[in-house]
Amino acid sequence: MSENPTRCQFCAEFNRDEVDLTQQPGRTSTDVAHQLWIRPALIQRWRQEARARGELAFPGTGKQALSE
Repeated sequence: MSENPTRCQFCAEFNRDEVDLTQQPGRTSTDVAHQLWIRPALIQRWRQEARARGELAFPGTGKQALSE
């Protein structure tokens, strides 16, 4: 029986940088995701979190997001 593959974890700075890339003219979430070999839905989720939480987005593994 094969083991489950481990999930990739990305740092907050990486997430913010990739969200910023999708906001450049002519760039889409799908384009950025394909360049990084990740699912477009992941980039879209990062964008939603960044819009909703701003600087509080991407608190890290095991850390609760701060309340506003």
